[in-house]
Amino acid sequence: MKWLKFKILILIILMLQVEAKADGIYFGGGFYSLSAEVGNKSTSLSNPSAYSLSYTKSFFPQISFEIGYSFLFESLIGGDMSYGPQIGVRYYHYGTSTNSTASLEGLSIHEVKSYNPYLSAGFSQKEFQSIKSSYSGFYLGGGVEMGWKKNLSLFSDFKYSQLSGPVQGKANELTIIVGIIYHDF
Repeated sequence: MKWLKFKILILIILMLQVEAKADGIYFGGGFYSLSAEVGNKSTSLSNPSAYSLSYTKSFFPQISFEIGYSFLFESLIGGDMSYGPQIGVRYYHYGTSTNSTASLEGLSIHEVKSYNPYLSAGFSQKEFQSIKSSYSGFYLGGGVEMGWKKNLSLFSDFKYSQLSGPVQGKANELTIIVGIIYHDF
């Protein structure tokens, strides 16, 4: 019995130091609002047809690198479309690991954080299909990861991007995405 208590104590100490599931593949969908202006013409569009796929890699205990690709559709699936890559960094105040596991001689403890908020900043580029033009710029955002199962978590994310394009074109884009994170690969 004392040996079991000693193992549990060692595992608790390991949990404070080990991050086993810091990276993840994110897939989600949600809402976007886009307003654009070129010269004296302007337009805006909002729809629940934003989709995102991204990958994160942790480099420091509280900072991870994000690379992803997003799609905005005029209707739920189809119609005019914009798409493009995003690259940025995320800052997690409570550390990048939403799910972590520590093991010792066949005994393991799995920790799942209820909520893990973050802030993000980066660069975004969008190709707009109907006008055959690229817009690029920077974004700020944030979100929350919510532990769910051993290899899966849920997330909500928002990003506000200010983009510029040809002929002094400007676009402001707000996306709100919810989805799932796969950790074990």
